[in-house]
Amino acid sequence: MAESAPTPAFTLRVDDDLELVLREVWTAVPLARVIADHLEHLRAWEPWAQGEQTLEGLTAFTRSQLAAWLDGRSVPTAVRWRGELVGAVGASVDAWTGTAELGYWVAADAQGHGVVTRSCAALVDHLVAAHGVGRVEARCCVGNTAAAPSPSGSGCASTASCRPRCRCAGDARTSRSTGWRPSTGAP
Repeated sequence: MAESAPTPAFTLRVDDDLELVLREVWTAVPLARVIADHLEHLRAWEPWAQGEQTLEGLTAFTRSQLAAWLDGRSVPTAVRWRGELVGAVGASVDAWTGTAELGYWVAADAQGHGVVTRSCAALVDHLVAAHGVGRVEARCCVGNTAAAPSPSGSGCASTASCRPRCRCAGDARTSRSTGWRPSTGAP
């Protein structure tokens, strides 16, 4: 059953069954449920999931992301797939350098359906069009092949590199950094 929620201040419709909605305070409760239900899966890959997960902490993080959104430094969204919130996709924006760093996570049962790939492509398009971003970067642990979105459909060219370490599930692992530049020729 679809969640009853207020109309978000910002919505980015991806396609018929997928949209990105502004990560407002009302999203904290349903996202906390998703995190609790998929915490073991998330802890395998997400450094932020290693600590205690509380509604209060998630609400505080959401408020800080909203403040950054109002300042033009962030685009925090919750992923609504088939009417349910299943994760988050967001970007930190550096207007000075014209760059953004993408972050994303989804519930285990939302993987394998193109949810992350389509969401990231839509957000990259938005970052280029609305924020003038010329480069977007995303990082994930190399072993997490499901978490490596491609820029397909985003009109961007992709580059990739590896960095020595990220902390996931208590292990130090190699992380992959993937960057996108608009195909229109941005530096």
